[in-house]
Amino acid sequence: NGCSNGHGISVFFSENNEIYENNINNCKKGIYVPCEPLIDDLFPPEVDVTINQYSNNNLLYHNNLMNNNQNAYDECSNSWDDGCEGNYWDDYTGVDTNADGIGDTNLPYTGISGGSGHSDSYPLVEYPEPVLTEHNIAEYDGFTSTPPVFNLDIDVYELNQAWYTI
Repeated sequence: NGCSNGHGISVFFSENNEIYENNINNCKKGIYVPCEPLIDDLFPPEVDVTINQYSNNNLLYHNNLMNNNQNAYDECSNSWDDGCEGNYWDDYTGVDTNADGIGDTNLPYTGISGGSGHSDSYPLVEYPEPVLTEHNIAEYDGFTSTPPVFNLDIDVYELNQAWYTI
């Protein structure tokens, strides 16, 4: 995930979706959810027809928003946390006082543009890094045709993609 400019994720004509586990960075707008008239001039003036691009009741959580000009823009009515955990915002300034990975101060996060009342009540405070634990690594001197055998546990919060050099 990610982009060099433009919108990382745009949501149009869409309701009741879950948008989660995305890395969105280096975008003009990280997540864009407009709520405005789309078609209002295709019919004669005496016909009052407006088709809106409303995108309501979407759940956006566990997304990592970093280095965007604007992390999120939402004109509609959507939820930015699942009631337990929200999103990682690089501009969130709160602190995790109980070491659970969720901000406990400066709540809720209100850096979501586009309308009033948009907030993340459970912003994630750290971009989780994997914890590597080595077990039973045998020592080898020199070269051999038999590769070493070892166990490696990788504990990570959410793992979609990872690159490791061992």
